[in-house]
Amino acid sequence: MKKYIYFAPPIVLLALFIVYYLHFRTGYDLKLQEKAASEQREKEEKVRIENEQRKKAVDEALASQERHKKEKAEREAFLEKRREDRQAALDARDKSLSDRIKYRDKVEKLTKDVATVKDEVTKLEQDEELLRAQIVFFQAYVQKAEVNSNSLTAVLEKIQKADDARAAALKAAAAKNRS
Repeated sequence: MKKYIYFAPPIVLLALFIVYYLHFRTGYDLKLQEKAASEQREKEEKVRIENEQRKKAVDEALASQERHKKEKAEREAFLEKRREDRQAALDARDKSLSDRIKYRDKVEKLTKDVATVKDEVTKLEQDEELLRAQIVFFQAYVQKAEVNSNSLTAVLEKIQKADDARAAALKAAAAKNRS
């Protein structure tokens, strides 16, 4: 009798295992299907989320690209304006320098011209004074000459009268001597 102790527990355990196995197999297939469906849903959800994230990333990349294009265009416009402003400033500086040189040369030329004209005016004033002095001298000389001329004329008239009187006296003396 003791032999059944060796067979009974394994058979009971085998029977329990079969019951458990059959029960587990029916529930396990459902669990596997549910797990597969759940994993499929998770994969689909994950793919959907990844697709949304990709779409969002693409949209952000496109927006970023547009923003970068806009910023680049603004930067280029700013740099171009800055370049133009700088060139305008350089042109204005060059023009002011050339104008400064031109006007400085004009001032120097006009200063020299003024000095030349002042010298000429001084010479003309000296010449005028000399000429005025000469006029005064010549007027005095002419007056003296007229006075001399009048006195010489008077002397010549006296000499002529004296010569005429002498000639008349000689004629009278010659007529007296002839007679």
